[in-house]
Amino acid sequence: MSERKQGDFLSELLDKKEQNNLDEDIKKGEFYSIRYHIQDKFTNINTTSKNDPEETQRLSITSEKQSIEIGDYQYLMSFSRYDREPKKLNEDQFEFIDELTDKSSLKLILNETDEIDFDPQVMKLFEDHKNEKNIVKVPEIAMESDLGKYHVKLVFQQVTKKKYPYNKRSNIYYQEAYVLIKLK
Repeated sequence: MSERKQGDFLSELLDKKEQNNLDEDIKKGEFYSIRYHIQDKFTNINTTSKNDPEETQRLSITSEKQSIEIGDYQYLMSFSRYDREPKKLNEDQFEFIDELTDKSSLKLILNETDEIDFDPQVMKLFEDHKNEKNIVKVPEIAMESDLGKYHVKLVFQQVTKKKYPYNKRSNIYYQEAYVLIKLK
């Protein structure tokens, strides 16, 4: 709808802050991200396929925390779902590889040599809430591990799993992943 210049209709469904964010995204031409941004604002959704009477299964796990506590961590990196660019910290390079949907893999790689796959922890999060649907609030969505000379903590504000009746594979997505980093 935003691509067809029908953003006013979408805007009426949102609060003032989100209306401003939508207007900015439309001006920038970021139409792909608008879909997910808007979609995540609607919490009680049941969609059906016209070809299959089974409902699409959607579970969004949302953190109750609206801010990220840094604590004794020294650095914070933000990785957008669609930003594949590695990030530098001093002489080290961190790369975040999101292949949750395709290969069931969510890796943080340090200098192309050390890596952590957070997929088992993400899958456990969904397994813990497998009998729920729509939005589930949890105290925090965070996972920790050692990576080379660092200790890292991966934090999400929201992670969503969507299963369509016509596809055996689930789509798992998020807006931003935050990585807190400290030396061991």
